Amino acid sequence: MKSLLDPENNPGLFSGPLRTYIGAYTALLSAQGYKRPTLYPDTLLFADLDVWMRRASLTAEALDEPTLERFLADHMRTRSSRRRPMRAALL
Repeated sequence: MKSLLDPENNPGLFSGPLRTYIGAYTALLSAQGYKRPTLYPDTLLFADLDVWMRRASLTAEALDEPTLERFLADHMRTRSSRRRPMRAALL
């Protein structure tokens, strides 16, 4: 079955500078035994980061701790869902 967590299967969700890295990230965690309930929220957080970076015209090379802090501050301010970013997943 195709997974929505795979950027190849969901190009609408993953369309920014991190697109090529998200699949490798989820594959690595899956290979380490992490299951969908753990992977799904983290992957959606990365998808949000990916969109945010695309909108800000940032490249993957621009991703550093200050950029992540700006994203988290913005994400917490604008996110209306229950999804709460986990700083540890990003750093």
